[in-house]
Order: sequence, then C-alpha cells, then structure tokens
Amino acid sequence: MHSKPTFLVADNDSEGMLSIHTQLQQKFTCTFAYPHSIEKTEEMIRQEHFNILFYDLNFSEETDCIDALKKLHQLNPKTTIIPLIPMGMLHRIKELRTLQHCIHITKPIDLTEITITIHRVLETNSLRHLEEIPTEPDILIEAPKVNWLKGYINFKEVIDEFENTLITQALRITEGNKKAAASILTLKRTTLLEKIKKKGLHNNWREPKD
Repeated sequence: MHSKPTFLVADNDSEGMLSIHTQLQQKFTCTFAYPHSIEKTEEMIRQEHFNILFYDLNFSEETDCIDALKKLHQLNPKTTIIPLIPMGMLHRIKELRTLQHCIHITKPIDLTEITITIHRVLETNSLRHLEEIPTEPDILIEAPKVNWLKGYINFKEVIDEFENTLITQALRITEGNKKAAASILTLKRTTLLEKIKKKGLHNNWREPKD
C-alpha cells in the first residue's frame, strides 16, 4: 500500500483530468499515472495498487466501455473505478449502475465535485482496510509492563507510554490517515493532531526499513 494516494487516469481528453491535474495534486499530495491505451491500463492495474482508476468512457474506440470496466474490475477489485462520462454518453449511466459503479463523474469535470468524491472514496477505502486487518500478535496491543516490586510506579509516565503506543499503532494500521486513526481511537481529529505534535509522533508509525 502507498502512503499517499495514487490515481490511474485513463483519459486522453485535454479538458478532462489533465485540466485539473495540478489542483488535485496540491489538494491530495497524490501521484498520477496516465496510460496511453486500454492494454497499458490493464497491465498497470494488474501489476500495481491504485486507490482510484478514473476511466473516460470514450478512452478506447476498440473496446466497449462497459466490457472494459468489467475486465478492469476483475483484474483488481480493490481499486475503486470512477467512470468519467462525456455528455454524449449519459444514456449509459443505467448500465454502470448494474455493474455497481454507483460513483461517476460527468464531463466537463467540476473540481469541487471530484474533490468531494475523492475524499469520500479514500475515507471509505481506509475504513474498509481496517475491517480487513487480521488479529495478528503484532497488531494486538499489550498493557505496559510494570515492576510492582519497586513499591511504586510513575503513573503519568506509564499512561503516557501507553498513549504513545495506541496512537502509533492506530496510525500504522491506517497508514498515516489521521482522520481514520482519530475515528478508531474515538478522538477528535484536532485532539489527535495536537497529541501527535506534542509527543513528536509524526513518523513513529512507519515500519523501520532494513
């Protein structure tokens, strides 16, 4: 999984995604890939994970758009596909709904609409990722070990250490998504951000590299 969103864009229209590429990059700190053909799109989605595939229904003249979407979904069911629908193809929306492609964007693309849609997809995917996390030993959180034989404990220090562990683990399993981490910790996002800043936990959640 990538720590920042990755978007695959099957859209050769200069007035489509290309026209708002810079604005989206600034909003989401994301990376884009622009395949030049349906064959390249299939190859990329088979080999890599993308958060979202934006697919213009006019992208391929040789392949029916509905058949293309079916195949792309089969190649990587975890990638959310958002069809981009030109005005001349609005009649195909009903077919898209039968494929469970309920989220679609009509052209010309509205920046506000697509921004809200992307936020919703990323949030949904993050929560779905949490549901798929196995209960492995390294994810289960144990209480701090306390030496009671000393006759006393530093209560504040022990609680602070445990809080650091909870926050770090929540960020790790949400891959740094602070809104999702705050949700599973039942904290306000602003409260979590304050704790992360105060405790210096910005990068503690990342797995150490060999």
